[in-house]
Amino acid sequence: MKDADYAPIGPNSAAGTPDKHFDTVLYTGTSMVASNDPAASSRRIGGLNFQPDLVLIKNRGTTDGWVLQDSVRGFEYGTKLSPYDSSKENDGTGGSDGDYGFVSGVFDGGFEICPGTSPGQVDKDTSNNFVAFSWKAGNETTINNDGTLQSTVSVNRDAGFSIVSWNGSGTGTQTIGHGLSNTPEFIITKNRDNTYNWACFHKDLGADGYINLDQNNAWTSNAGFFNDLPTSTVFTAGSHSYQNGTDQLIAYCWHSVEGYSKFGNYVGNGDTSGTADTRDGAFIYLGFKPAFFIMKGNEASARWLVFDNKRDPDNPVIADLNLHATDAENTGTENAMDFLSNGIKMKYTSDNNINKSGVTYIYMAIAEMPFKYANAR
Repeated sequence: MKDADYAPIGPNSAAGTPDKHFDTVLYTGTSMVASNDPAASSRRIGGLNFQPDLVLIKNRGTTDGWVLQDSVRGFEYGTKLSPYDSSKENDGTGGSDGDYGFVSGVFDGGFEICPGTSPGQVDKDTSNNFVAFSWKAGNETTINNDGTLQSTVSVNRDAGFSIVSWNGSGTGTQTIGHGLSNTPEFIITKNRDNTYNWACFHKDLGADGYINLDQNNAWTSNAGFFNDLPTSTVFTAGSHSYQNGTDQLIAYCWHSVEGYSKFGNYVGNGDTSGTADTRDGAFIYLGFKPAFFIMKGNEASARWLVFDNKRDPDNPVIADLNLHATDAENTGTENAMDFLSNGIKMKYTSDNNINKSGVTYIYMAIAEMPFKYANAR
């Protein structure tokens, strides 16, 4: 996609390389003093080439849960959401999930963490390793009046990413301005004030239904969620209370950007010929060397799996995390794939999560480097 409102991403572009907009950071726990007060106990995690607006953290070796926070809702105690959990946003009172750790601030180059009073989700002792995925939006917010309901947005048009907050009306179907210059292809929404499931729109599944982020179910037909296809200015919040109750809501919106990101689908071929490392699994052409890959099979029990180039710098890529659960990192070979200079090749195919014959898999991919600048692994 090309648009006058954003520059192509690459080494010779004003927008810079992909790691100016998204990156993965690995770090180890340090046994910080247990506290939910950042002034008493906090730690800076660097290694980014930007100030993040969305941070997603997981303790790789334990069943401690995911942490998701963003700049629109604020990086502080009481604003954590968990993609594996339908729970509402922390209310900041005693006993809140924020006591297990949270992101307490951001800076140009990284973010700050506070361990909470029961550390585990963002810091622990030195035997614990963590992964953090970070996205840059706009580093500031603006008011958007493109929809029937006013929204607050933080937008990175170069990278096709925006964070959108709005207050539901509780009546009928409403539209929400997303701030992007092109139509979103992947939207994740959460009602912040109620224990409702996370609802996702993906361009290859249609708008008259949804797929949950916090569950492993298949796409469900229900026009009360997204109702209509999004446009270059708005997406639709259907009449269902998940999307348009009298509550605060948050959405994360993306569209493909040539050489940087792609949202699409592939169909598994179930190949089991040859040896495990020579099987001819499905190939996904991306047009870039991937740094980050999320996928979900559109059938019950298929997992939301997360892969990246930092936990697995060499092929095959085998370390996966389950986004809709608190599972520790899996380093078995059943979900292995190769990250190539122009896409992804499924390798080991004994597991239905990545290459079951005839199953459609949706995905989100972000580049390490555009194809014309990429080197093979």
